[in-house]
Amino acid sequence: MLEPTLVADFLPRTNLLHKVVTDGGHQLPEGTQHWGLRAVRRDPATGQRFSSRGFVYPEPGNWAIAPGPINDHNNDACPSAIGDGLCLATTEVAYTDPKTGNQTAMWEGIASGNLPFTHLLLVAYHPADVLGGHPEQGMVRVRRMFVVDDVNGEALIKTHGYGADLRGLEEFDLDAHAGLDYAEVDALMNEVATYEQLAQARAANISTHTYLEARDNGLSHRTILATATGCRAIVARLALLPWTREAWRRGAPLSAVLRYAAARQAGMPVRRAGQLAAAHISIRDYLPAACVATHAEIMEAHRHHVWLSAYASERRNGHSHKQVLAMDWAIPF
Repeated sequence: MLEPTLVADFLPRTNLLHKVVTDGGHQLPEGTQHWGLRAVRRDPATGQRFSSRGFVYPEPGNWAIAPGPINDHNNDACPSAIGDGLCLATTEVAYTDPKTGNQTAMWEGIASGNLPFTHLLLVAYHPADVLGGHPEQGMVRVRRMFVVDDVNGEALIKTHGYGADLRGLEEFDLDAHAGLDYAEVDALMNEVATYEQLAQARAANISTHTYLEARDNGLSHRTILATATGCRAIVARLALLPWTREAWRRGAPLSAVLRYAAARQAGMPVRRAGQLAAAHISIRDYLPAACVATHAEIMEAHRHHVWLSAYASERRNGHSHKQVLAMDWAIPF
């Protein structure tokens, strides 16, 4: 039975395969028992669907059959040679490492041959046709699979990617213009930002790292866009001018502008907000330290390359400011 949710990283995640099946109102075809997804290249002129090795998948409603020869000694998820089975991704296998307890990437097998996630096939298969598999990758190799429907992979991510199980998809681009990198996959999975919000940030020339840092520091999506563009960005850069003339000559890096905005939103005075932004100190790291130390002590600890989270922890444990600075902080800064 195909479950609507999966447990990934100990949190329930939307199962994309379940969404494809239910959104399309599909039923398992006769002679099959399990669902799967397969990425293909689609010829814009002929509409033909190709694998990375040139196998042509039939129209929906037909069986795709491996041309052979089948290697009966191959139990792997990948063919030993062209024709030795067809690969697909399936959530039927939820593998957990017995040593670590960690669950591994579910969708690594969806784009066998490093095909993009743009065009997918919803397929179905019978266990008797399975030739081999990688349970840790959620990937199987079959003698034949039934092609049920075409799926727009990018539309699937836009519609259901927020809070979904996207493990493994960071390896593949959605298309030439709007790719998913690891940070974006992480943001979608952990419900930090929607696909549309990430696309708007890219359109505003805000890097994913800068955007997520700003969200982590308490800025809303709307505030980030407003601060990064227009009059607010100019005001923020002017406020930074006394603290980092080099940054000003380089146009005041956007990350510094957004750090400044986050500090101001948290109630920091202009002078201190400017100092934090210029020193690359996030308000998230500053506030816990501010509960146990003065602003001057925090800035001195930062200049001594002491991680502020560790500094705050040591101060809470009863160590004085001088004692913490005297400790061995050999961690790379």
